[in-house]
Amino acid sequence: KEIVIFIGNHLREELNVSNLAATFHVNSSHLARKFKKETGYTISEYVNHQKIEAAKLLFQGGEVTVAEVSEKLGYNSNSYFSKIFKKNNWKVSGCLSKILAQLKKEPQLFFS
Repeated sequence: KEIVIFIGNHLREELNVSNLAATFHVNSSHLARKFKKETGYTISEYVNHQKIEAAKLLFQGGEVTVAEVSEKLGYNSNSYFSKIFKKNNWKVSGCLSKILAQLKKEPQLFFS
């Protein structure tokens, strides 16, 4: 539970098993197994899911660019963010349409 809350409060940071294990002073293998058992997700899956949910809220909340959302959520690459977003959100047509429209206008944002 603590780790889930920590992830939610630190979405902009690099969150992986090693970093979380160090933060919570536990063995990374043990953390990974226990997290998967209790949540049904790997840490990576859960972090990406939380970031995508946050991205949806940012897109729905106003005029933000893909680059801004990508940066706010700690992605180093707009293209990687777009790939993860598309992979996890084919049903979110409004947000996906916005990303695709931006891709057509400014492809350099995604392929830098």
